[in-house]
Amino acid sequence: MKSLLEKQFEIDFSATNTELQENVFTTNQSDNRFRYWAREEGSIVSYNNRIYVRTTNEQLTAELKSKYGSRQSAWLFEVPNLKDIEEILQKYDVEITRMAPFFIPKKKLSEPVITDERFVFISKEEIPSFKYDTRIKEAFCYSKTDEDMLGLGYYEQGELKAVCGVNNTGQYVWEIGIEILDNTLEGRGLATQMLSLLTRKIQQEFPDIVPVYGTSFSHTKSMNVAINADYKLAFSELMLGKIKPSKQ
Repeated sequence: MKSLLEKQFEIDFSATNTELQENVFTTNQSDNRFRYWAREEGSIVSYNNRIYVRTTNEQLTAELKSKYGSRQSAWLFEVPNLKDIEEILQKYDVEITRMAPFFIPKKKLSEPVITDERFVFISKEEIPSFKYDTRIKEAFCYSKTDEDMLGLGYYEQGELKAVCGVNNTGQYVWEIGIEILDNTLEGRGLATQMLSLLTRKIQQEFPDIVPVYGTSFSHTKSMNVAINADYKLAFSELMLGKIKPSKQ
């Protein structure tokens, strides 16, 4: 049985589930069904030792396939390979804009049970009221295209101290962001607790959605938040964009 993540990859890479059992190289334009991070000039994903590539340029796709079509993805993002990929991309006025690991829950978690009144779920309709809290940069995006769907706040004496939110970033994928707004609460496991609670809520109320947690390879604290919340590393990705003219 294919996973929800694989159903999303079928969209992102215009491939059938059978095709996804091998390396995939495709050329097409993205739309709002694609994951947010896969919508620009292209995407290169390492998943289950396979390479999935989409670009908007047939010649670029063909060159990447010629070089990497028969390879496994295990060492694809080693520095020498990244340099080779960049060299190919630059010929087509494209560059790597971001590289990131993405985590998903290991399994279906139990129903969320909140016994601590300091944790409060935030409905989709309530989220816009947080727009004027300038401390919030990652949990909510207030986008009409990639809507914020659900949130979780942590309060002390009526003051918001931490917030966790999830927004719709693909047909089958929602991405979670967490912010500890009071640095005196860092290192207490609060981010892990909030990620776990919000994940349970999503799984309970939206069974056709897989929550995804993206971060940076250098952000070990953030990766450990995901691991401690019973997430696993699902895939790694290079996001591709047009080279922007340098400012003179």
